[in-house]
Amino acid sequence: MSHFIKYATQSQWTHTALYVGDELLRRGDRLRKQTVAAFGASADRLLVEALLEEGVVVAPLEKYRAHTVRICRPHDIDVPDLDRVIHAVLADLGKRYDTRNLLELAAMQLFPIRVGPFKPAPPEQCLGRCSGLEVICSGMIASAFYSVGYPVLPGLGGSADQPDDELRRVPMIGRHPTQVLPRDFDLSPNFQIIKPGLRRHGRRDCARGIRPRSEARLSRVTRLTPLAPTRSDGRAADAGEGQGSARQENMTIAT
Repeated sequence: MSHFIKYATQSQWTHTALYVGDELLRRGDRLRKQTVAAFGASADRLLVEALLEEGVVVAPLEKYRAHTVRICRPHDIDVPDLDRVIHAVLADLGKRYDTRNLLELAAMQLFPIRVGPFKPAPPEQCLGRCSGLEVICSGMIASAFYSVGYPVLPGLGGSADQPDDELRRVPMIGRHPTQVLPRDFDLSPNFQIIKPGLRRHGRRDCARGIRPRSEARLSRVTRLTPLAPTRSDGRAADAGEGQGSARQENMTIAT
């Protein structure tokens, strides 16, 4: 599946996850005990991801130590907004993976020029089942950031045949979360890119560079206004790819 996503998106990034750190340890004694029992010493460094077969689950950051990872940190986001982003993603736990969204998004990338009833979807259109019960990795995370007015990768609201002077007056809008790709977090002007360092013996350490949330320097940012997802569409999500740890994954981690 990762090879299919690489081909469809023309990008090396096939998956994305949201780093939530020790958030589950802060949510009551019962949940704390369950988290420690499930993840042990890794319980304070967790991420949330949507996988093809499992749906939305929690996983230890250690899972991706041997994978190619790009850390994407939202630039100057308010602490209350960051808390709401994490809460939104945790609320998605247990949702199913939206394979229809994946296929429709892949078709958009592979066949960008279509005619008749097969015209490309406008940026505000929801892809997939749009039920709010099924998501895909990067769209799930994009939807959480959209909910606090923080777009991943905005786009122009005009058409390609408009003159440049008219396009300058067209407001920038965000694509629907279901149209956001894993690569978009890497390309976004709103996310700082951190390349994991190398540990001794030359092993890649994906945990290096990820700080506890308490140490993050967060402040106010002037944001672009995204196109808010239609609530009737639910919080559908984007195309990404989840798979077992036995195969190599190229992924972005929003922290």
